[in-house]
Amino acid sequence: MGDHVLFWSDGSPSCDAVVDTFLRSAVARHDLIVLLLPRSDLTVFLHGFRPGSPRLDRLATGGPLLTIPTEYLTSKDVSAEETLSGFVMELASNAKKRGAAGVSMLVKLGSLFFARGDQPTAEVVERIFETSQKIARTLCIYESSALDVLRVPNAFNLFRHHSHMITAVGEGRILAEDVPSNAIRAPGVRRKPKPALGLSVPSTGAL
Repeated sequence: MGDHVLFWSDGSPSCDAVVDTFLRSAVARHDLIVLLLPRSDLTVFLHGFRPGSPRLDRLATGGPLLTIPTEYLTSKDVSAEETLSGFVMELASNAKKRGAAGVSMLVKLGSLFFARGDQPTAEVVERIFETSQKIARTLCIYESSALDVLRVPNAFNLFRHHSHMITAVGEGRILAEDVPSNAIRAPGVRRKPKPALGLSVPSTGAL
């Protein structure tokens, strides 16, 4: 079962290193790499998002790559669960046709709805990704600036749909923690207790 990671990013170099690690690990596994990001973010990736990080042309030579703007999905009814679940199944089929070992997704989708205060849709997005862990490994990027003390209960409802949470805590520090195995999850999802996610930043280790 793949990891479904909630990543609270402050945009610092240490957060860039978390994304680097995720992408390098996907290349090493020969996964289909899917960048599901807003068009503006995809433009940044096309130019390499920081010195020394893997550029898209290097990633493409290491394994199959898809860049999909989130606008492709937000133009549809994402709150209808079949929209996103069908999209994930299409990715799995695409990976199989390309001979990829699996699917690794770098995603900013639920975070867009969370930032605009649409908690129900954000939870639908994360619940579908949670139930898709047999198909894909997913790193869901959320902006830490969107989180304040009044929204902590909402953030917890997102947290429980993930296997791990990574949080930028300032001064270049990153906190990685496992979601407790007894957290309330989507129907049909059961997770055995396991050690906390190991992460060294910067790192080339697997998430």
